[in-house]
Amino acid sequence: MPMNVAALMQRCWADDPSKRPSFEEIVGMLEEIWPDLPHVRPVPTNDDLLTLVGCDFPAEAEISFEQAQKFRKDGDLTMALRNYMRGAEVDHLEAQYQCAEWCKIGLGLHHRDLHKAAYWYEKAAKQGHAPSLCALGDFHRFGLGPCSRDMVRATELYRKAAGLDHVDAQTRLGFMLMHQYEVRWDYDEAVRCWKRAAEKKSALAKFLLAECHLLGLGMRQDIIEGENLAKAAAELGNPDAQFHMGIICETCKDFTSARDWYERASKQGHAGAKTHLGDLHWHGVGGLTSSKEKAVKWYREATEQGNIGAIWRLGYCYREGQGIEKDMKRGKALTQSIGKSTYVIPDRLKNVEALGFGGTPAVSHVPAPIRKAFEGLQRGTRAEFQVQNAYVPPDAIRAIAARKAKSMHLESKHQHQWEENLGAFRKEH
Repeated sequence: MPMNVAALMQRCWADDPSKRPSFEEIVGMLEEIWPDLPHVRPVPTNDDLLTLVGCDFPAEAEISFEQAQKFRKDGDLTMALRNYMRGAEVDHLEAQYQCAEWCKIGLGLHHRDLHKAAYWYEKAAKQGHAPSLCALGDFHRFGLGPCSRDMVRATELYRKAAGLDHVDAQTRLGFMLMHQYEVRWDYDEAVRCWKRAAEKKSALAKFLLAECHLLGLGMRQDIIEGENLAKAAAELGNPDAQFHMGIICETCKDFTSARDWYERASKQGHAGAKTHLGDLHWHGVGGLTSSKEKAVKWYREATEQGNIGAIWRLGYCYREGQGIEKDMKRGKALTQSIGKSTYVIPDRLKNVEALGFGGTPAVSHVPAPIRKAFEGLQRGTRAEFQVQNAYVPPDAIRAIAARKAKSMHLESKHQHQWEENLGAFRKEH
């Protein structure tokens, strides 16, 4: 790897967020060093790998697919993909889907090809292939490859796949109809989707239903049923549910069980669980010996994932030299990056009594004040978007602009910033 590229990558991963280059700087640097890159390390193309001209393939689609399966089992991924592609070109449905899946992640290729993946998903989707309909919905939801970011189109595709009893599509459709800002919410349909998916033992659907019970979304609030569903989802391996169960155990001051749930979720990369696991190490509860160093290790991992609570804790540790070498400048940069005071200790680090919660916690994908404001916009009962002291994410800003709210009023230090973003998104529309 060229040294100037390696140096840029190191800057992008700096521990101190203030030392990381902005996107504008990154683009500028890449434009400066780009002329040298193709000569140092030419980018290979997939075209030669995917060409079928001059290759001897079976004329029948099913035989090509069977050969692809054999090459796949033997570990010859390129030949497997070529045979899948031969079957796909003569309308073998499963071969089209496999082509799309392999192109999406780059199996048998030099690098992944999202354009080709979208092409084959589209081909299979036209034949009513539920997994391809769902995958194509993902492409439109996130704007991947040649697909524009289109929440309405994504919802349509999820609904078609859900109608074919595809569990992932049912779960995604429910999420769009209850939590996606740019889609008109329909809590009743969302709950129906998740109930169907939960019947097929979908851990995520069970946890999303637990949220509905805990918050009273689309149904009557039922704390006990919500906790039961959350536990069922956790036992099926859902990391969000495992984190939630850890919080419930904390509330009951059962720190040993809380630790177990946090460790399970942390192994799956859950940033919130890593942060709370660090808190247990900090105070030395749940069968752990107090260790600021081990707490900092977890805070660093969660900070790298962007967890706000972890950033605050890590900033405090740097400022006070707790579990890590004291660095006032880095500590200040971290805490100020999330709008926190440099001199305020995070609540959960004050003492062991600070662990736990006052009642059954309810994990919410959409903060209550923002949900209330959006419900008013969608019902047409309010023409303005008003929230107090709440972070409004970019996709919510897009939805506000699309709905042409007369104004957005934020009573917080971020008000000016988000009004500027709203103006920018309105210009785009």
